[in-house]
Amino acid sequence: MDPPRLSFSTLETRLDQMPQHASLDLRMGRLEKTGLALICTAGGGSLLLAKLLPHQHEWTRWVLFTALVLELVGLLMLVASTLPQMCRGLKHERRIFAEVLDFDLPQRLELTAWLRQYPQAQLATLHAFAAQRQQLMMQKTPLITGSLEKLGVLPLLAALFLQFKDAHWPPHPSWLQVIGFCALAGMYWQSLITISLRIRLGVYTQVLAEAMQPPAARPTTAPEYAHDIVATRQRHQCDDRSGTT
Repeated sequence: MDPPRLSFSTLETRLDQMPQHASLDLRMGRLEKTGLALICTAGGGSLLLAKLLPHQHEWTRWVLFTALVLELVGLLMLVASTLPQMCRGLKHERRIFAEVLDFDLPQRLELTAWLRQYPQAQLATLHAFAAQRQQLMMQKTPLITGSLEKLGVLPLLAALFLQFKDAHWPPHPSWLQVIGFCALAGMYWQSLITISLRIRLGVYTQVLAEAMQPPAARPTTAPEYAHDIVATRQRHQCDDRSGTT
């Protein structure tokens, strides 16, 4: 009987199936979706309308002003949807972070145990290839993004400031500015995708390296550690109840 065969597609499917902590749920609510739709629609529409509508008419100003108001409303909706998370204190954030770690560690140990059912030769082959590809991407990424992972959104904001620092109301951007803005946003999005893929390669190499560890260096198994976490939580709950009585 042939041994089970591991591939990167199988590993990616397994990673996607791993549950996430509720605090890491990035799905947007209705308020966030509406606000983002208003910002994109009103912002992009105002750039196009400023070029297509006649500049000498008064109603052009009112159309662009309405688009600006809609864009500000969308921004306020986004801020209102994220305000509860922004107002949480540092103590609450640290507790949530600790709960996320307690939730993720048994999942990681279970993933490592699942990988160990495959032959060590397959694990070594995939690990070597993933590490090589990660090193190659680390060498190629600066050609596209520079230090984007360190500066974040600052290069995009600086470019937008230089592009629109002399803008006036109503805005009359040239077609070159509109195309440049769209190209800049597209390059930034492509850079985020490249960095995300590089981080994913890092996850591949880490989990494969953990599965290749010798038996003496292997950590506690997932069921045992999960039992320890549950017992610790129960002790904390008992301590909290005794402290309140």
